[in-house]
Amino acid sequence: MLRNNQIVPAVMFHSVGLETLPWTWSHISEPIELFESKIKLIAENFNTVFWNDLYQYMNNELELPENSILLTFDDGYLDNWLLVYPIIKKYGVKITIFVNPEFVDNNNETCRTLNSQSVEGIAGFLNWQEMREMEKSGLVDIQSHAMSHTWFFSGPSIVDFYNHDRIEKYPWIRWNTEQDQKAFYLTDFADRSHYFGSIVLEHKKSLTVKRFFPDEEIMMKLKGFIVNNAPNADWHRDTLKFLQQISASKTIPGVYETDAEQQERFYYELSASKKIIEQNLHKSVDFL
Repeated sequence: MLRNNQIVPAVMFHSVGLETLPWTWSHISEPIELFESKIKLIAENFNTVFWNDLYQYMNNELELPENSILLTFDDGYLDNWLLVYPIIKKYGVKITIFVNPEFVDNNNETCRTLNSQSVEGIAGFLNWQEMREMEKSGLVDIQSHAMSHTWFFSGPSIVDFYNHDRIEKYPWIRWNTEQDQKAFYLTDFADRSHYFGSIVLEHKKSLTVKRFFPDEEIMMKLKGFIVNNAPNADWHRDTLKFLQQISASKTIPGVYETDAEQQERFYYELSASKKIIEQNLHKSVDFL
């Protein structure tokens, strides 16, 4: 029976030092000076614990000090190694990092150094060697954030189209077609104008959605229409008119994955991520 007579707060971070990057999610990063001030305050007032400590405490197997706190980092950004790790070592603070194997940088098995003060120099994702080095310190615990960390179409309604800004509003459109490049999307600004005009349907996070597969022929025809006619103030209205001309519908024809397919996909997301992290870090992965 799980106990709740003493609450252990959990504070979630993502990234440090990327707050000025022209990036869809720059709001999940914060200035390094602000981050260090928080860690200093936490170190002076709290006892940081790992997930396993908290789990044992909740299961009445371990006593924790009343001032215990859990610090977590989602996604496994490179700045967790370059900026966060030196700070937590300085103050002796423990953290948990949840990583997605599909975002791990597999092209570099050496530990990178902070050789650039520019924001571009710290953008990216962790590699396995950097994770191993952090775990050796006893201050970092790597756990699973599932495999894909992406979005999938959840229904047939058109909500937007893919624009080719420097860092796009919908990077997951690329992630789902260029999976081997996911770890580099923050630094790879190669021309991808061929994505321009791709239709964006209603969508949700991959582990919450019954995935919708639109008719590819219709999607390509709509993309061609957008390329030739958009953007303009009435792109959505005009696109829906064109859709009705080619399919007699205001929504995209398509099919949903079955319950069995969804269950199989969810199981893969959880089991494969656990297996891959365990194989590369030589440890047990028990928390998600």
